[in-house]
Amino acid sequence: MNRPVSGNQGNGESGATTGTISREKSMTLITHQTRLQKLRAWIKAHRVRLHDQLQSMPLAYKLSFFITVLVVSCMTLLGIILVQQQTGQLQNQISEQGYTLAYLMAESAKEPLLAGDELALDSATSGFSNSSSVLGTAIISLDGAIISSAGALHMEKNPLTSKTLQQIINGTTDSSTWVWQPLTGGKRETVMSFIRPVTFQNITAGYALVT
Repeated sequence: MNRPVSGNQGNGESGATTGTISREKSMTLITHQTRLQKLRAWIKAHRVRLHDQLQSMPLAYKLSFFITVLVVSCMTLLGIILVQQQTGQLQNQISEQGYTLAYLMAESAKEPLLAGDELALDSATSGFSNSSSVLGTAIISLDGAIISSAGALHMEKNPLTSKTLQQIINGTTDSSTWVWQPLTGGKRETVMSFIRPVTFQNITAGYALVT
């Protein structure tokens, strides 16, 4: 007879505990909602205050602001256009210089290439590679083999560079833009290679490559 009474007391204590937990959860939820409401109210009040300040701002200030934005936008657009124009002009100058050097080297290599004079070919490639804007020069046979070369591109014996140059030699275009990564650990550079045929009396004896 005593056990049922004890069980009822346990149920009462459990119910009280459950009620306490539920009240704590409710208080936490109410507190969280109250904080959100305060945050929303603060944002709304701040927005209204900012709107009122803009509405009460004198017309001269508004005009000055819009004129400033317009001037800055125009200057930015003008700067972008000028940079694009200068970049295009620089690329044209590089292309013109590259084609000219490749043509001159092809002209100077005509007779030495036909005569098999490697010493004269080495002199030609070394002379054209002395320019500060030239990274490498090469005289190439009809089968794609490099007969003579000079410059940093060829001296470092980089297999990736050699593979890229071989693709340019076997390609169909007379110029190519690619990325050179020096073996010395220097930064990557975007370079352009130009190739011209070495012709003598309408006979192609090889190619001149300038990078």
